[in-house]
Amino acid sequence: VDAVTQMVEALRIAVADAGMPLPALDALIALPSLISEQHFMIGHAVAQRAQLTPRKHMLIRTVDVGGAGPIAALLAAKHAIEHEGCKAVAIVAGDTPASVPTAEFLAKADSSCSSKHLTGISSSSNNNGSEPVQGRGCGVTEGGSVVDVPSPVIPNLYDRVARWHMQQYGTTRQQLAMCASLMTYQASHHPAALRRRPRLLQEVLASARVAPVTTKLECAKLADGAAALVLVPAGAAADNHRAVSIVSGSEGSGPLTPPATITEDCFSAAEAAAAAYAQAGLAPADIHYWGLYDCFPICLIRAIEAVGLAHDGGAYIEQQYKKLLGQLEQQQQYLSGQQRPSQQQQQGSGRHIWPVNTHGGLLGFGAPWEVPAMHSLIEAVQQLRWEADGRQVPGAELALVYGNGGVFSASAVAILHRSRQSHSKL
Repeated sequence: VDAVTQMVEALRIAVADAGMPLPALDALIALPSLISEQHFMIGHAVAQRAQLTPRKHMLIRTVDVGGAGPIAALLAAKHAIEHEGCKAVAIVAGDTPASVPTAEFLAKADSSCSSKHLTGISSSSNNNGSEPVQGRGCGVTEGGSVVDVPSPVIPNLYDRVARWHMQQYGTTRQQLAMCASLMTYQASHHPAALRRRPRLLQEVLASARVAPVTTKLECAKLADGAAALVLVPAGAAADNHRAVSIVSGSEGSGPLTPPATITEDCFSAAEAAAAAYAQAGLAPADIHYWGLYDCFPICLIRAIEAVGLAHDGGAYIEQQYKKLLGQLEQQQQYLSGQQRPSQQQQQGSGRHIWPVNTHGGLLGFGAPWEVPAMHSLIEAVQQLRWEADGRQVPGAELALVYGNGGVFSASAVAILHRSRQSHSKL
């Protein structure tokens, strides 16, 4: 099934959940698809397929800031309701990277980082230096020098940031791998997750290496899928008891690709989070649930620090790993693959609910290219509705969701609340 078809189906499900007919929508914001042949104005393609056009008074947009897109689209939808007269705005994203051959996916993903202005020629290129070879890496140009980046380009670019962070701040190789383990643990409690069995540290470290400090199990899990949300004005939700408010949000930007010399100026998540907190009059201590982008471990560690959840993201991850997976770590039979842990062992007795990515994030739940922050938003809504069966954060009232686009190229943060009548509703 192509991405546009999946997006239309997700749109119909979201509208039904909102208790309204599809024609009640007067705005639609969509995110691009990597795999779909519909590369131009995909929002219009979705609207046309859903028979929302042609008609008057229909606003359609496509937002392209990578993985930050769902949060950026949410903030654009909020603006459309509060300042452009819209009454019901849908946000939709979908893609099918798991359905194409690996070589095709890598070629498309590698080319997404290529630019005549930012890309030089990788040593793996064999085209006499005329242009980058898709699927064979690239070189990032900065100040006249070229940093060689082999394929897969995106994992290798994140790996460069991870190695810089390790050297700069002392994050360990084990702490990076623990991020992937923790996300599979979280995913094991979500019925729709791609990964339903926790992976321990040694399994993650022992998997095939795709970059110097990154293994295959530390890469976002490719998946096909689509997701949609509907935003309405305060008081207009069919069921206000289940509606969730958008309190505040902000965005930030960094370079398209990490330069040859990485500095803190390359990162914008902390700025976006600080602005969102300031708008809402809140602080990190007020947040009950966190939906943090985790395409690679370094993204999760930096997100934890940027939103103020912990000063040292690596140490925090290690602490959570020991708390949640320490018992499994001691089971040598499981480590040797001779016996899988029982469901009781996976769930734990009166287990601690870690209020971060309770669906499993990109590393556990699955990642249909630019869709994952939609999953984070939906999980946050379920947490704030108190409908996250088996993984509910007790008494969750406030949630922060962060999306990251490109390689720390775009940041978007939104803060959601369980029950504020004066704000736009999900």
